[in-house]
Amino acid sequence: MNKKERILDLMRRGVISNEEAIELLENLENKNKEVNTAGTEDIFSGFDPSTFFDGADFDKINDEYSSKSEEDKKKIEKEAADFADTLGEAFKGFVGWGNELFDNVKSKVDDNFEWKGGTFKVKTTKKSESRTIDKDIRAINIASQTGDVEIVKSSDDKVKIDFDFEVFGVDDPEKFIEENVTVTDDAGILDINIPSKRISADMVISLPAKRYDSLTINTINGEVSISSSIIDYVRVSTINGDLDTDDLSSSIAELTTKNGDLKVTDGNFTDLKASTINGDIRVNADFETSDISSVNGAIRMTPTLKAKKVTAKNVNGDIKMSVPSKAGITGLAKTSFGNYKTRLELDNPVDIGKSGVALVRKGDDVITFDIESKMGSIWLKDAE
Repeated sequence: MNKKERILDLMRRGVISNEEAIELLENLENKNKEVNTAGTEDIFSGFDPSTFFDGADFDKINDEYSSKSEEDKKKIEKEAADFADTLGEAFKGFVGWGNELFDNVKSKVDDNFEWKGGTFKVKTTKKSESRTIDKDIRAINIASQTGDVEIVKSSDDKVKIDFDFEVFGVDDPEKFIEENVTVTDDAGILDINIPSKRISADMVISLPAKRYDSLTINTINGEVSISSSIIDYVRVSTINGDLDTDDLSSSIAELTTKNGDLKVTDGNFTDLKASTINGDIRVNADFETSDISSVNGAIRMTPTLKAKKVTAKNVNGDIKMSVPSKAGITGLAKTSFGNYKTRLELDNPVDIGKSGVALVRKGDDVITFDIESKMGSIWLKDAE
């Protein structure tokens, strides 16, 4: 029997008057509306026990109760006791739910955080390990969520991987590393896969000096560095980190970074593609063709006499080009809202038209230029 039914039953038996019953029902209805619309933070707001029974004539109720038979009194007292027990069980259930919620939250905090120096800090465990591979490796594939990747030349004929792990919020870091770090070498292909965001893995991969078929690297929140390597096909993509190559020779190189700078120093490329968003690009290496693009960053290039075609596109940034003084030049440079700054020795004076500036200079080794910046300026000069 709910509270509404009990009030009506008391009225039917004459324990309370009709007016008192109406008053109690109205109060009950108002309290139910408040509870139903309130959030957990104010579920009991507005409830005032001192005014809940305002208007009820308790003297009259007591008199009428005293006039009842002993059997009726026991029945009324039992109903009141049952009502109190129901409220008590509901309150205990609410408290139990709150304790369970607190225990769950506390368990999560204990699993992932530690109290140190007066503040909560994520539980962190550091671990280093090395792995050596005796097999002949022709291709390398690396996929990692967090951590730097460095490719260097080995001092011997073995492939070596040096890991520096940092594991966050884990009770058994060694088991977690074992389950979430995969290193395989099958059919001449080295695969390194670290999909968990709870592991930061800085790795240095030492490769014996020889020509490799391919290298692919995909990483987030990490810098990538490749040096002193000969790899036919290179594809690197990183987010929130710089990308550097030094003395890398490749037939095709596709280099991409977001929120990081990109630098290509020395090396030799047949086809070089480099792009970045929110970062600068600097290219100072031998290449035959290039396709360089940036958004919100500067592009600086120093092509050599080996270059045949240079493509550089920018949105919100300058393009600065230093050209071999003995090279022939043909092509176009265009900016929509920037300026032209040129110190090139051209066959004809600089003439700015709707299509941009025509670049023409006779020479034995001709480089074709396609240069464009939307918002930035274009700087051209002969290399010293």
